[in-house]
Amino acid sequence: MTIHHRIALLAGSLLGLSFACSTGECIVGSEGCTCSLASGACEQGLTCVSNMCVSPSDDDVGDATDTVSETDTSSESGSETDTTSGLPVCGDGLAEGDEACDGEDLAGQTCVSLGYTLGELACRENCTLDQSGCYVDAVCGNGTREGNEECDGDDLDGLTCANIDDFVGGELACNEDCSLLVYACLVVGEGESCDSDADCEETAPNCVDGACWNGSEGDPCNYVGECPDASCVNNQCWDGSEGDPCNNPTDCSEFVLFCVEHLCQTGEPGSPCVINADCVSDSCDVDTFTCL
Repeated sequence: MTIHHRIALLAGSLLGLSFACSTGECIVGSEGCTCSLASGACEQGLTCVSNMCVSPSDDDVGDATDTVSETDTSSESGSETDTTSGLPVCGDGLAEGDEACDGEDLAGQTCVSLGYTLGELACRENCTLDQSGCYVDAVCGNGTREGNEECDGDDLDGLTCANIDDFVGGELACNEDCSLLVYACLVVGEGESCDSDADCEETAPNCVDGACWNGSEGDPCNYVGECPDASCVNNQCWDGSEGDPCNNPTDCSEFVLFCVEHLCQTGEPGSPCVINADCVSDSCDVDTFTCL
């Protein structure tokens, strides 16, 4: 029996009941009579349909329940489909949809495919590419820090003295070889005013020209003893690296053995020289004044 047939039979029953009620024998809330005006309720076992108390058949109730149940199941299935509609899920290890990557899945991309010359590409937790490990061939002197350069000109990669070792202040700079220059950086106690060494902290024990210093490269000095790991040349501490000022070879480091024209030099082929003794090979080209 179709739902339309059931509705038709139910309507016929209601009409018959309505007629019976019109005889004046109805009690409000009883079968075949109007529902309670106060609450719309009927006697136990009866159902209020179109303001009429009726006794629904088990088949009708069961079919209706089955229909509702099927509808609910269909709705729930639809809901599940919406939540599992194939949208990418960041964190599942699969680069899908608009994800640039997911975990170790870089969607076939590398530093080279992105225009770099070397490095290792990675993926962030939000499924975007992390290119911080990618590099291009560095060109020192172009003002842009690249590759394994620590800095380039004024590009210090956002670093200050406070980001390096135990320094607390000062002025960070960049060497011509694109390495960081820290001689103007200060440790605790450096730069504080003093009248004697007794006024200085242990980290900066030397009182030079009214201020405390620790004797590192670039610090002021009056004699060698104020530069524990360097030489005092022209009232400044130097570690004796190639190109540092010197008055004699002892002002240069163990790796840069020669003092040529008041600058520390290696004495290797191509290094500046004036006499043969300025070269490791003991041979100075008098035309170019470079070591052979």
